[in-house]
Amino acid sequence: MKIAIIGCSLSAYQLQTKLKNNWAHQLYQKFPQHTYYVYARGGRSIDYSLWCLLDAKINDVDFVFMNRTYAWRVGSLADVTF
Repeated sequence: MKIAIIGCSLSAYQLQTKLKNNWAHQLYQKFPQHTYYVYARGGRSIDYSLWCLLDAKINDVDFVFMNRTYAWRVGSLADVTF
């Protein structure tokens, strides 16, 4: 099974770092037989998430985890006048 993880830095996990408290790492430890696509990166926009979904579709991913960041970290759109 192919699993994609899309989200903010709270979901970011690289096999090289071995972050034991990261939920993505714990998922990998519990189910190592699956193939993981970790698209989660800190400081990315909603546009990045859409590109990740497209790539997951191209790679025929079976299951996608979408992580929403904390409410106070969400950016907001505002009209700006100069």
